[in-house]
Amino acid sequence: MNNLTRAMEPALLPREHIENKTRGEIEAYIGGRGKTRVHQGARNLSLNVSHDYGNRFLVELIQNAHDAHPGDRDDGEIAIVLAPQESTHGCLYVANRGNGFRSDDFESITNIALSSKPVNESIGNKGLGFRSVLQICNWPEIYSVWPGGRDRTFDGYCFRFAKEADLGVILSDMGHASLGAEIWENMPCWFLPVVAEERPGLISRFARDGFASVVRMPLESVEARTAVIEQIDWLLELETPLHLFLNRITRISIEREPDKVELLQRKSIATWNRSGVDIRRLESARMNF
Repeated sequence: MNNLTRAMEPALLPREHIENKTRGEIEAYIGGRGKTRVHQGARNLSLNVSHDYGNRFLVELIQNAHDAHPGDRDDGEIAIVLAPQESTHGCLYVANRGNGFRSDDFESITNIALSSKPVNESIGNKGLGFRSVLQICNWPEIYSVWPGGRDRTFDGYCFRFAKEADLGVILSDMGHASLGAEIWENMPCWFLPVVAEERPGLISRFARDGFASVVRMPLESVEARTAVIEQIDWLLELETPLHLFLNRITRISIEREPDKVELLQRKSIATWNRSGVDIRRLESARMNF
């Protein structure tokens, strides 16, 4: 993050930022009623983007997790866990040990086509790729550490997206309860984040294990679960491992059933010097535990 970006950090704690974001979007919608259809357009764009990405949601999540790691490091780690016993159809988790969410990351997720990623310094697609998770999960959740916060605790940007009941409570507090159905119909869910108060499922486990951020996705259907398994199988069967080209990542762990972990690791097996420049030969390996 450059100095200009740091200077733009709002003097708000994550909870305040999350709550202010949703209230601000609602106020903007109310102020533009009858004058603009920008929110309806944003909702349609978000839904179309999720379909345009096809079954690439896992690749997009891995790329975003890669980009969360510092650009000058090559020892990053990503964990992918399918918890079949959670929710009705299971939950997919994707966690990383990079940097926790900052305010600009939060703004990227809760807007359309707004990214905090510097040009040519990351491989994620300007914040749009995250929308691909709508293919398998309508209500993704994000949990992250706050820089300088307590160790082994997600105490930073921890949020999900408002469901209809959440929106009703917020609108009642704002004195606009009668607009609930209209706003629910017209605003993208991404514009309506709410604080994630609970730590369901495996979230506490990821915190204890020292991960910086995790995306939790309760799967929407049997078809969604099947798509997740197919994506995991595809990832494991690649002849040229995906993480070979993710230069910030050395290890991807995949757990598709309890206590069965498969590791994709990248390690240096030889180093030599040519004209004063160190060149490393990399090997990717798959290991089952």
